[in-house]
Amino acid sequence: MDSGPIADGCLAALPSGWIALVDGELVSTGGPRWEVGTTGGNRLHTSVDGRYAAVVVDRGSRGVVVDLASGTVTAELDRGDYGSTLTDFPVAFLGTGEFVAATDWNQLGLFDAATGTRKATHGDDIDFFHGGLTVCPSGKWLIIDGWIWQPVGAQLLVDLDAWRAGDHDATEVGPYPDDWNRPTAWLDDETIAVQGQDGVTLVAIPSGETRGTIAAPPGRLWSHNGRLFIAAQHGLEIWSPTERLGLVDGFRPIAQNPTTGALADRDLHTWLP
Repeated sequence: MDSGPIADGCLAALPSGWIALVDGELVSTGGPRWEVGTTGGNRLHTSVDGRYAAVVVDRGSRGVVVDLASGTVTAELDRGDYGSTLTDFPVAFLGTGEFVAATDWNQLGLFDAATGTRKATHGDDIDFFHGGLTVCPSGKWLIIDGWIWQPVGAQLLVDLDAWRAGDHDATEVGPYPDDWNRPTAWLDDETIAVQGQDGVTLVAIPSGETRGTIAAPPGRLWSHNGRLFIAAQHGLEIWSPTERLGLVDGFRPIAQNPTTGALADRDLHTWLP
């Protein structure tokens, strides 16, 4: 891959390397390239198995899902324009050949990634503007970041198995500061870390109770093997759930391989926990 520094949000992991969004084209470290059209995408997501990629417009309305095995677009994503400029585009791949994506300001769809067929719908009757989605390691829980009128930031928890079975309930978790589009990472299936104004809050799932707050600096969050990684201004900070364990000075990653834990920066320099 010879594309120069990669924009934040435009790098994602493949099982054998990395893939970047560059000038409307997907470019992998292994050489293959895929055209993704003129969506104006500024955020790239990939499935853990590396089969699918989603290119979306954060603070926008549209995106596409691409089958990387064939290069074909399997789904056109559109959440409408209402409130779309205020939140990251809600999309996430599941480890079951499925993905979740917004289909309206307060509605999600569960889709088959190979065909783009909608399998279930969630929402429609809640006054909640959907934002970024984060799926727990086992694929059981989905966190929806967003906001409700005033405006006040909030996060909703969805049991994905219950949703597939027809249960559309969502539970608010928190408390959090009055904002949204916050960096979020699952430490495990029972704990989620959320970046706030005064540090990182650790929240128990599914109760939503606060387990504590660590005085960590602001920055994008990732985790691996119970450790929390923060792309702080001065470098990569490594934390346990209670204290800072180390610093990789000057290294500010923008993407992680969720299987190996490897992190990569804009120049494709990597660091392995």
